[in-house]
Formats: sequence, structure tokens, C-alpha cells
Amino acid sequence: MTAAGIRDTLTSELLARGLALGAIALLAVVLVGRWRAASGREVPVPIAGLALVAGAMFALADTTPLPAVVILGLVLLALAGRLAQGSVVYGISLALPGAVLLALESPSEPRWIPVAVGVSAALGSVAAASFDRQYARLALGPVLFALSVFGVYLTIPETDLALTVLGVAAPMALAGWPMALARLGDGGAFASVGLLSWITATGGITRSSAVIGGLACLGVLVVEPVSRSVVTRRIRNRLVNPWVIVALHVVVVLLVARAAGLRSSRLMALLVASSTLIAAVVVTACWVGWMNRRRRDS
Repeated sequence: MTAAGIRDTLTSELLARGLALGAIALLAVVLVGRWRAASGREVPVPIAGLALVAGAMFALADTTPLPAVVILGLVLLALAGRLAQGSVVYGISLALPGAVLLALESPSEPRWIPVAVGVSAALGSVAAASFDRQYARLALGPVLFALSVFGVYLTIPETDLALTVLGVAAPMALAGWPMALARLGDGGAFASVGLLSWITATGGITRSSAVIGGLACLGVLVVEPVSRSVVTRRIRNRLVNPWVIVALHVVVVLLVARAAGLRSSRLMALLVASSTLIAAVVVTACWVGWMNRRRRDS
């Protein structure tokens, strides 16, 4: 991105509107988090994802309001996350109606795009919710999601939706780090991933490789749960150092956004994105195994 591009982004009215709504949503989340902490109840509180999606809806209302079908799809995804209670099978099954609605409201050409949106909304939401629960105490979910939205903004050609949502997501990341007052929550993770999937497809329609790169920007939110499933049960609950998680996510997001999302060939974009995600799965699983051996030997 050029200096002029950075300046235009920082002075954009869309970003300013998103930041304003994001700040309001953050204030509400902080007040709830402080109240729950003072009363000895669960903190981080699992509401950041829902607050983010609600803020995005209001931020978009004056420019490109979300279609009613998309709003209904996001509501259904949020309910699915709440009802799934951490079950992968139930989560995917319950997410399907909302994912299908988002797919139906996505660009229909090329024909694979609605399918990609539906799969991302159904499977990606379950993975992101799993990550958010695994790292609940550290509240990394809002931080990684904001970075994912930034990656989508970097790769899709039509950036209005992504820039507005980024404005909302950036302040909400503060609820995760350094405040550690709020995490995405299951319902919020489902709805947030659904929103990211839809804006990626809508904004990337003029360069379909950007849709591949944008969806892959979920990065470690989906990589970590996959890597956790391939390590042994004995070390499955080991937490990776949060700085390692964030650093790996930044690397993955930048690679898939710029190296995959800007390709002229969809096939090359898919190869680059899938290779990057697979490599990240291997790195995460190896890191967990190394930590376990180090702890056992010490």
C-alpha cells in the first residue's frame, strides 16, 4: 500500500464511521466486563463478537446497509453458536441455515463463490468459536478477528464494506488485548465469521482470487483448532504462547492476502492459500509438541 493509499484510508469517512460505532460498542462491552468482574462473574465476557456485528450493522446503515437476508443469516448463525454448546457436529448442523442464507445473498458468478461463502460460514465459524473457547482467558479472539478483517481489506478490490467493518473491529480488539475483558463468544464467533465471509465475497467479486485470499484470512482462528485435533489428547489442552499465536496469524494473513489474494489465477491463489494454511497447521502442532517435551524434560 502506497503512502497516498494509507493517507486515504486513515482519512476515510467509512473508517471514521466504523471507529465511532466500534468505540461505542467497546464502551458497552467494557462496562459489562467491569461489572461482571466486580461481581465475581465470568470474565472475559463472551459478547465481543455480537457487539462487533451489531456495531458493523449500524456503521453500514448509512452507506451500504446489509440486506435483510444477510441480517437474518447472521442472526441464525449467532443462535447456532449459542445452541451448539461447543459441539462440532451440532455446530456445523445448526450453522447451515444461516450459512445458506449468506451464500444465497453472495455473488452468484463464478458459481463456486456462494459455495465457498457457505462452507466458510459453517466450518470457519465452528473453528473460530473453538479457538475463542480455548484461549478464553487470554481473550485473543477479538484481536485475531480484527487482523483478519484487515487482511480482507488488503486483498479485495472493493473495500468499502471491509473498511467500515475494520473500523468497528479495531476498537473491539482492545476488549481482548490489553483489557482481557471480553472474547468473541460462541454466538459472536459464528456471526463474525459469517459477516467476514459475506463481505469478502461481495467486495472481491471483480477479482475472484481475492475471495480465496480473503476467506483464508481467518488464519489461526481456523488453523489452531485443526492443529489441536491432530496432536495427541495428552497435550491437546496446551496453550501456545499468545505472542506466537498473534505473530503466526499476522504472517498467515499477510501471505494469503497479498501472495494469494492478488493472483490473477484462481488456481494459484488456491494453491498459495492452502499451502500457507497447511504449513501453519504443521507449525502450530510442532510448537505444541515442542512445548510439551520441554516441560516434560524440565
